[in-house]
Amino acid sequence: MTSNPYESPHLDGGAQKPAKGPWGLWLKLGLLALAAMILVGLLLPARRNMPEAARRTQCLNNLKQISLALNNFESAHKTFPPAYTVDADGKKLHSWRALILPYLEQQELYDKIDFSKSWDHPANEEARKASVPSYTCPSLRRLPDGHTTYLAVVAPDSCFPGSETRTYKDITDGTSNTLLVVEVCASQALHWMDPTDANASMIFRAAAQDATAKEDQPPHSAEIFNCARCDGSVQSVAAENVTDATRRALISINGNDKVEFEY
Repeated sequence: MTSNPYESPHLDGGAQKPAKGPWGLWLKLGLLALAAMILVGLLLPARRNMPEAARRTQCLNNLKQISLALNNFESAHKTFPPAYTVDADGKKLHSWRALILPYLEQQELYDKIDFSKSWDHPANEEARKASVPSYTCPSLRRLPDGHTTYLAVVAPDSCFPGSETRTYKDITDGTSNTLLVVEVCASQALHWMDPTDANASMIFRAAAQDATAKEDQPPHSAEIFNCARCDGSVQSVAAENVTDATRRALISINGNDKVEFEY
């Protein structure tokens, strides 16, 4: 039988036995309290005391899961999802983040969504209350529940032009040279169901230069942003290394440009 690591050592017959009476009782209670504290500490979310380097790694893993989900969606449907779905009048209904839920092991949540009604319709209230772990950066612990900083770049020449869709064949610049999903500042966070995303001016840029406005700072130290490319790779990018030309090249799927810069 495996011994209990929190149990008091067994004493031989000739050794002094634990005291009986009040002191023995207090000793046992103290040991039980210590064991309980250790157990609670083990059960608390690890990311609370996680160092920033580990949180950034977890964030990269989130983006990896998202990029794999998007690529699996493309394999199943022969196209990437649209940035958003629309109704007959062109009104935005749902985000790509909702469409790929089954590929993030969130089929049950996906089934709760009424895709014929808008994301903020009362019929979708239950789904809106849910948080998706893969959409939550561990470095941003003050965001409202259900909010995310993982956005697509919506532009005419990007992987997400709007309600239209892209295929691998459309990405003539190469999947390793084209952005799929990017991380933005906390002030630009939105609910994961919201069919709104980023534009070119939002990516790899701090929303504010005021160091005291923590909610406007990049999610990681030293103005570091994480991103995923169309080939499924993920990187941490220093904003200072991204020029306007590089930013445009990363967004464009068919600009005959090659991206070369230090991460």
